[in-house]
Amino acid sequence: SGFSLDTLSNLREPALLLNQKEIIFLHQNKKNLSAYPYLELDEAAQKIRILPSAPRQTFLFINPSGSIWKLQLSDNSLVELNADSRICFPSAVHLMPRQLELSGEAFFTVSASPKNPFTVKMKDIRVTATGTAFNINTHSTDSTIRTSVFEGKIKIYNNTDSISLSQGMEFIATSSKLLSGQFNAQQITAWRNHQFYFKDTPVREVLEQISHWYGLQIVYNRPVDFHLNALVPFSTPLPDLLLLLEKTGHAQFALRGDTLIVDPS
Repeated sequence: SGFSLDTLSNLREPALLLNQKEIIFLHQNKKNLSAYPYLELDEAAQKIRILPSAPRQTFLFINPSGSIWKLQLSDNSLVELNADSRICFPSAVHLMPRQLELSGEAFFTVSASPKNPFTVKMKDIRVTATGTAFNINTHSTDSTIRTSVFEGKIKIYNNTDSISLSQGMEFIATSSKLLSGQFNAQQITAWRNHQFYFKDTPVREVLEQISHWYGLQIVYNRPVDFHLNALVPFSTPLPDLLLLLEKTGHAQFALRGDTLIVDPS
């Protein structure tokens, strides 16, 4: 396809790239879908479905800040994409190798197909499943990739190693090491309920999550270090959320356009 995940990196609205020349902007109207009978758009549910009649090619779905989209693949697997995320996938995935490439965060509910494993690639890491449900998050302050298994089993590979994980387990991966353990399901999937869930969360991680939803660049004038406990709806206006953070007494913020400047209090 010639797509890379950072194609049109400044795009600010949800879009499906069918090839180098065809882009469908999902918010504009449904009329531009009449030429694509293999696509079904439910804008109210923010969901797009790829029907089995889709041609064999590779599509790129771009989801910008401030929205969550669902993508139903031609094999009925479901991908929920968090804000500021993109995924490259085979359009006729029921007829092609099920190989996808992710940047950002997504929850996968994979249709069982033992003869056609479902593989998600991120940088130097691959996750393979046959039929299962799992969350992958590549948004992090330290380039780690976090995969949490909600149903079934998956296998994770990096450049040198592999590890198998079953339900209730997660792994934190870098290109050099794989660490496994258990996870807090509510914390991992709060985003699917349009919430930030902070439980003793370091402020840098808090601001990292906020930056993806509100579309911000974070600039630290000086180091800030504290932990936060809070459950905050995504619908919270940014000034209200910053006020909540300032009430900890540990930090103060200045918003200049899309740049959030952070100072200790």
